[in-house]
Amino acid sequence: MTVEIRPCADEGEFADAFRAVYAAFGEQAEDADVERAKATMPVDRVLVAVDSGRVGGGAAARPCSLSVPGGELPCPGVT
Repeated sequence: MTVEIRPCADEGEFADAFRAVYAAFGEQAEDADVERAKATMPVDRVLVAVDSGRVGGGAAARPCSLSVPGGELPCPGVT
């Protein structure tokens, strides 16, 4: 069995990855949960795990900011 890790191709794969991650924590993601996540997590910052043509997991780097002396700096929020 070979699992391919690659960038998310589109919003459909994003939804599949998001639902798979939710399922790993024993939850079921509703459409509203997926839409809320899309609003804060750009698809181009998501990786998907694909096995036999199906998305079975994912990881992402949500855009965040970090407070530092004198201001803020951009940083990834890894999920």
